[in-house]
This record gives sequence, C-alpha cells and structure tokens, in this order.
Amino acid sequence: PAENEIPDRGSGKWWEPEVVNQAPDMYVQYESTYGLTSQIIPYHTGTWRYGDDGAQQGGMTNAALDGQKPQNWVYDEYNTLTRAGFDTVTLTFAAAPEDITVTAYLRSDPEDTGTQIPVEADGSIALLDGDGDVVYTVSGTWNSEAYQGWAVYGFLVTAAE
Repeated sequence: PAENEIPDRGSGKWWEPEVVNQAPDMYVQYESTYGLTSQIIPYHTGTWRYGDDGAQQGGMTNAALDGQKPQNWVYDEYNTLTRAGFDTVTLTFAAAPEDITVTAYLRSDPEDTGTQIPVEADGSIALLDGDGDVVYTVSGTWNSEAYQGWAVYGFLVTAAE
C-alpha cells in the first residue's frame, strides 16, 4: 500500500530509520610508549536519559546505572588508562554528540569540585599534569536521527608503574 494508507500505530513506520534508545560507546585513543591504543568506554559507566522530544513519546528518564559520584566509581580494565608517555587523548563516538563537557577530578581529594577540560574540534583533550590518579567524566548530548538523549561516561587515568 501507499505510505499514506498505512496506519501509524505509534511505533514508527518500517521504512523510517529506527531511533537508537541508548548512548553510543565512547572510544579513548592515545599513543603511548606501548603503541597506539583505542580503548572502549561503555556507555553504562554513567547515566542515560531519553530526550523529551526524542525517542520515547512524552520523554522518560532511565535510572542511573552507576549512580555514584565519580570519585566512588569502580574502575576496571575497561575504563582505566595507565599513563605512559602521553599527555593527550582523543574522544570519539559512533555518532558525534551535539555538545560535550569533560571534567577532571583528583582521585585523592574527595572534596575536589572538578576542573573543566577544553575539548578540541577533533575530540582531543589535554590530561592534567601530575602523577596522581585523575578521574575524567565526559557528558554528551545527542539529538540526531539515530541517537537522542544525554549520557555520562567515566574513566580513570593512573600513573605509569
């Protein structure tokens, strides 16, 4: 049947691209003394909220998946970078966010309110100077055909052993 003869039952039309109701994973790329690395930081290291105008009619909020303050997050091999010969990393996503904010926290200081880190046009950020462990949180907003919503990612940068 013609497009205008197919009833819309609220689930979208089969010929339209489906909106993805999850955040894209983030990749952290850097070149260290060990070589070029591209490390995945899964979107579930933070929170994900559907956009009010987007994927879910009327909008809704997903419960925080990790919910803790960045200082208390648990870091494993998937979201820990050992700093060895690099001062910058590049953040990339399957779909680029409309806006992105990066904040760094000293892990040793629970009172640290965070330092805003500028993000270059290519997604690269300069890491904080020093040898201590630093927690980085990255928040992004998507309002594209494929991704709609807001997400927070976290990773830890530790000193080389």
